[in-house]
Parts: sequence; C-alpha cells; structure tokens
Amino acid sequence: MVSIATISMGAYHASEHYRIQLPLEELCKKNHWKFTRYTDQEIADGKLKGNDIFFFWNPSHPKSLAYVKAAKQAGCKVWIDFDDNWDTVPLYHPHSWRTNPAFQKELNIKLVKEADAVSVTTSCLWMLANRYNDNSYLIPNALQHKITTDHRKKKNLIGWRGSDRHIEDVREGSKGLIYDERLSYHFVGFSPWFLIDKKIPYTYTTWSNTIREYLNNLYTINMKWCWIPMINNLFNASVSNIAWLEATSVGAVAIAPSWLPEFDYAPSLRYKNHKELKRILNEIAEGKLDEVWNRYLKESVNTINEHYILSATNKIRENLVNSLC
Repeated sequence: MVSIATISMGAYHASEHYRIQLPLEELCKKNHWKFTRYTDQEIADGKLKGNDIFFFWNPSHPKSLAYVKAAKQAGCKVWIDFDDNWDTVPLYHPHSWRTNPAFQKELNIKLVKEADAVSVTTSCLWMLANRYNDNSYLIPNALQHKITTDHRKKKNLIGWRGSDRHIEDVREGSKGLIYDERLSYHFVGFSPWFLIDKKIPYTYTTWSNTIREYLNNLYTINMKWCWIPMINNLFNASVSNIAWLEATSVGAVAIAPSWLPEFDYAPSLRYKNHKELKRILNEIAEGKLDEVWNRYLKESVNTINEHYILSATNKIRENLVNSLC
C-alpha cells in the first residue's frame, strides 16, 4: 500500500482545496492508499519515516527547504506541486517581496531539480517545471463531481471572484467597465474602492473563512457572467482555470481577455482591449447575448464534465505515483 504524507495547512484556501486535500484524499481513497498530514513539529521529530511519498505544494514556501530535507532524511520520494509562476512574479503582486529575491528563485530551482516528481496546473507552468525536471506532469484543476446546467432565472449580474492579490488586474481591467442601470456588479474577495471614483456602483462579499462558505456565497450571488480581468504578462498567462470552473458550476459564463491561454479550452466571451470589453457589456445590457450565454454555458458544462472532473485528472496523479513507487 502506497503511503503519501504532506503538511498540515493552517488556512483552507483555494489551492488547498484544488491541489491538496480534495484530489489526494480522493486519489488515496480510490486506490486504498494511505494519506496522512503532519504538523511542523511532527516533521521535525522524524515522523515522516515509513511514508513512501512526501507531497509538498508551493516551493516558494518559507519552510520549503526544511520540509524537503526532512522528507529525504526519512527516505521519502518528494513530489512538488505548484500553481503560480514563481519565476515571473510582477512587482505589483503582494507576494513579490518574498518570491522575487534572487536567492528564492535559486532555491525554487534547486527544489524542483531535486524533486522526484513535479506537477503543475497549466501548459506555461509545465514548460517552467520541465526546464528543471523531466518527470513533470500537467494536472489541470478539476471539480469533484459532474455538474448540471444551472437553470435559475438570472439578471445581468456580472461577478468577479478572487483575492486581493488581483487588485491591480481589476484596477487596470476596470477601464473597460461601463455604468448602465441594466447591469450590476458584484465582487467576491475584496472591495474595489477605486470604482467609486469611476461612479460605477457595485456590491461585494468579503473573503470567506472556509472554501464551503465561499462556494455557497458564489451560488447565492447567482451571477450570470463572470469577469476575469488580467494584465497581459507571463505570470498571468500561467494562471489556471479555477475561475472558469467555479463560474460554470454556478451558472455563469466567463468574460476573459483573448490572450489568456487557459480560456482557449473554455467557451467564453473574449476581448482584446478595454474598447471591446465595453462593447460586450453594452450588448449584455441590451440583451443581445442571452442566447450566447445559454449556448456557452451548456458547452462549458459538457467540457468540464468530460475533461475537468477529478476522476479524470486523478488518472494523471496515479501515473505520477506509479513513476515513484
């Protein structure tokens, strides 16, 4: 029986949900493997000994070297997973002070090189991982269960979901927003105060304490469209499909920049610049895109149910584990 170990996480955030607890728990349950989480103290005390694999998310973590060293000393194979492009974090990003120093990038490269396997979320990240480790796997984010088309009656509510790490993406993207009394905006994760100066009214929900509360909030808001603004750079070109997955699960169609690679697989409204976004929003307000919304939502549901469900993506994780044991 394969035994997989990882650390205990203090906060239950999106990456914890999509990359650690949910997929590994499902993977081990299906294959009758053992999955155990350890505290920092337990790891320091050598409790990892006896496990086959040590799974670690995010090489930029301040304690990453200590974790990996302890795992190696315990005789574990090391499996590293990451879902951010730590090689190109823009200066406006709130975490750039931690990820951008040369020594941190040097450490990340060392950890990825010495890992026995690496998994990532997108093609751009796979190219980064594969540069340093040829046992790298592209494992997209996925939902736990298949979904059905959301048939609730919807108003022209344009939602946004995310954390304050995307403040500058929203600020730049907001140049394409319009005021129209037939439209409403709702933000989940933070309040974009700068929209007040633009005289664009909005409502917002603060970040939730648990992933369940967050997903419940998304459902209750009942957005029809999910706006996903991104500044055009390599860091954002590496982002994953979580926004599209979550939007589709609550009956919303994505509105995203045309250059975002992950959205080439998702039926969504695409725009090249602020002018095109304004045009799309005007057409939404006028009711010209209702049929498009209906068609794109059904197509998104079908795409997710075929390719982005855990039972499908965990097959890749099984191959990864088999390469180590």
